Amino acid sequence: MAKRTIEVQKEIDKKPVTGRFVYDEVPGGTLTFPYRKYPKDPIVKWTFVDGEVYTVPRGIATHLQREGKYKVHVHTLDEKGMPSMKIGRMVNRFNFEAISFLDEEDGDTPALYTAETVPMKHRTAIKK
Repeated sequence: MAKRTIEVQKEIDKKPVTGRFVYDEVPGGTLTFPYRKYPKDPIVKWTFVDGEVYTVPRGIATHLQREGKYKVHVHTLDEKGMPSMKIGRMVNRFNFEAISFLDEEDGDTPALYTAETVPMKHRTAIKK
């Protein structure tokens, strides 16, 4: 896949996305932050409240999804007794759960599907 030009990426980042802001770190809280992705763009202050639904530019939604978590490292000893470090888990601080969005390629909204569970019949294996 070829690299996108800044102009093309800016247009993609402007497309509206509707979703719910989830603030795992401070349930019921408010998150406010300044944001500017591209040089010469103005710095814009964004405010989100836990559980609220927002329509924002795709670039903001992507920023919230990428920056809203951090890694927790675990220190252990390897089989030779030497100290080592590994990623133990990811901790979600906040997230933007997309509800609807415009498709990058053709501008159409994606089809919605309904999933349902169907109980399976248990069968007994027959030995031959």
